[in-house]
Amino acid sequence: MHSESYCQDLINSITDPIMIIDRECRINMVNDAFLSMQDDTRENVIGQPCFKMLHHQDMHCRLPDGECPYRDVFETGKPVKVTHRHFTRRHREIIVELAASPVRDRDGSVVRMIEVMRDVTAERRLEEEKRQSLDLLESVLEGIGEGVVVVDREYRILTANKGYLSQVGKSKDDVPGMHCYEASHHFDSHCMDNGHECPVKTVFETGLPAQALHIHYDRQNEEIYVECRAYPIKDSAGNVIHAIETLNDVSERVRLEQKLKDSEEKYRDLYDNAPDGYYSLAGNGMIVEANRTFLNMLGYSRDEVIGKLYFNDLLSDESAQTCHTKFPEFKKSGQIGNLELNMLKRDGALLPVTMHATAVYDGRGNFVMSRSVIRDITERKEIDDKNRRLQAQLFQSQKLEALGTLAGGIAHDFNNLLASILGYASLAKTDLHPDNPAYQHVDIIETASIRASELTQQLLAFARGGKYDAKPTDVNTIVREVVALLSRIIEKNITIVLATDSNLRHAICDAGQIQQAILNICINGRDAMPRGGRLTVTTADVHLEAKDVQFFVDAQPGDYVRISVSDTGIGMDRETRERLFEPFFTTKEKGTGLGLALAYGILKKHSGFIQVHSEPGKGSTFEVNLLACMNDETCVKKQDFVSLRRGTETILVVDDEPMVRDLARDVLKRYGYTVLTAGGGEEAIERFRQRSDEIDAVILDMVMPAIEGREVFRRIQEMKPGVKVLVSSGYSHDRDAEELIEQGARRFLQKPFRIAELVRVVGEVMEEKQEGHGAIAEDPGRSKRV
Repeated sequence: MHSESYCQDLINSITDPIMIIDRECRINMVNDAFLSMQDDTRENVIGQPCFKMLHHQDMHCRLPDGECPYRDVFETGKPVKVTHRHFTRRHREIIVELAASPVRDRDGSVVRMIEVMRDVTAERRLEEEKRQSLDLLESVLEGIGEGVVVVDREYRILTANKGYLSQVGKSKDDVPGMHCYEASHHFDSHCMDNGHECPVKTVFETGLPAQALHIHYDRQNEEIYVECRAYPIKDSAGNVIHAIETLNDVSERVRLEQKLKDSEEKYRDLYDNAPDGYYSLAGNGMIVEANRTFLNMLGYSRDEVIGKLYFNDLLSDESAQTCHTKFPEFKKSGQIGNLELNMLKRDGALLPVTMHATAVYDGRGNFVMSRSVIRDITERKEIDDKNRRLQAQLFQSQKLEALGTLAGGIAHDFNNLLASILGYASLAKTDLHPDNPAYQHVDIIETASIRASELTQQLLAFARGGKYDAKPTDVNTIVREVVALLSRIIEKNITIVLATDSNLRHAICDAGQIQQAILNICINGRDAMPRGGRLTVTTADVHLEAKDVQFFVDAQPGDYVRISVSDTGIGMDRETRERLFEPFFTTKEKGTGLGLALAYGILKKHSGFIQVHSEPGKGSTFEVNLLACMNDETCVKKQDFVSLRRGTETILVVDDEPMVRDLARDVLKRYGYTVLTAGGGEEAIERFRQRSDEIDAVILDMVMPAIEGREVFRRIQEMKPGVKVLVSSGYSHDRDAEELIEQGARRFLQKPFRIAELVRVVGEVMEEKQEGHGAIAEDPGRSKRV
């Protein structure tokens, strides 16, 4: 008894609840802490089954938290630790952690079990509340549309929500542990090291919130503008241990603001640098605003005008009176336009302008101010005059073009008729005896047909420019031959003067055609001097700027060889000059009117042009401008497309377009090559694998479905390193083609390729040594015609 009392006192001294039960699960002893936890009495507890008192069950415990420690302790004799849900006498649920240990008798048998308990209800509930709070926080963070990220003092990301992950294009597993500057900015070091403001650093240093506008990068490495706001996370001692940062994607707003700013700057710049002068007047006529153009037009500074001068101070007396007269009407109508005024510059010079004005009224309809614009009409008149001349030249060119087309069509059809007439006339003559009276009639028909044919040839020459064999030519030789011919046929009362430039560059032209054109111009000059005079022919090199050719349709600035033919004849008025090159137009009593038209057609086909200077009674000067060749050797080389190599090699043509493929096959076969074809990448690779030993070169399309030309090139290079490959494409030569050239392709062919160009380039490639470098096939369209 004394021992039991001693044991009771002993366990009562322990603050953790203690319960001792026997093998029948009956409670033998409890301490005061247990009774306090259970809110029960010792008399009510002792002798009761533990499952009834603690779990309010009528049978042995089978608990959702795990098996009762009873069996483990009594059957195995080993201590166990479990967590149980208990119920107090008043049915209050508590959570306890208990350690159950065996109590043995002298023989070592387990006769009782002692449980030491600890009430962890508050702790578990706190943990549960914490877990729920964290779940709620995570749910809140995930629900926020903008990015949220938490970083530690080493700038490593602890957690991030979906908004942030979406911004930077990363998964939830990628981000934790990464430095924020690495994930967001793709930097290798801190933002500050890269010249960027860091709000997180400010938070760690000051403990205060901070913000900044950053540039982040998404999954496509595209820039996105992010408004970053960083806030401190402190421990119980008030130390900043983490920082939470919200990142709002404001790319659209930033870009809109930038557009607005650019727009404001643009329109302010347009206002100040507009070609017209803008200004505003108060109701009393005081100048209250003006753009830079207005000030520059009149030679004033802003300080000299704004708020100091009245508009009348800047007008001539006559213009000031005009404005005074029209002002009452302007206040009523609110508009005035195209009012011509003379303004006074600061130096006293007059500036003719047109003025447009708009009135501004207040809410009650009272006149407040006016906004006006002035334009210098001196420059406008010059522009109008230039436009008129250019329009006249364009109209003249279009008219001549239309006439040329018409003339060519008529000549073509007429030649068909003449062919029948002339042919049948010739047949008829062979059937008739010369003494037959009809023979002479048929002979006249034949002669007339031949002359008509010559006339149509002149029409066709005007329409098409005749045969064309342009090459670098010595123009001095051409004019010397023309002058030599003229000296035999021209009247004695006309003096011919020839002045040539000994250092004259060669011109790109057909010598025969240019000789015909110059001869026709000279004959026109001879006919303009019926009483004699002087005909001067000169040559010179000229460089023409854009302003020199602005009134000549299709003429380009650059270097030209000029042939000038001047006469001292009767000259021409404007109406005659405008119709000068029309076929069949002539002011002579005799003549077809085709000489100058033919010259015009020839020069146009040469990409040259004719300038005419003439006034009645002052003679005329015709300036023939031909494209100069700066490098004779290069010019000759560019036109040498005639000699085309015949081959015996085997070529593989790879193209998914049947017409392109068949064309290349037929052309190359005609020039002796053996041609294999493939309609796609897979077929090309297989065809090359089967016959690589006999294939000498490949013409490879860059863009094909399934397998592109780049991959085909790589595969066939693996099978036969150094194989000669020409890449072709309907697109312009670009970086992809350039890469293949660098990797060993020999040429680039632009589609649609010309027949001669295809044969020439293939021939060049076949002649190259194996180690020859790749190149871009020369564009024949940039060469001179042959």
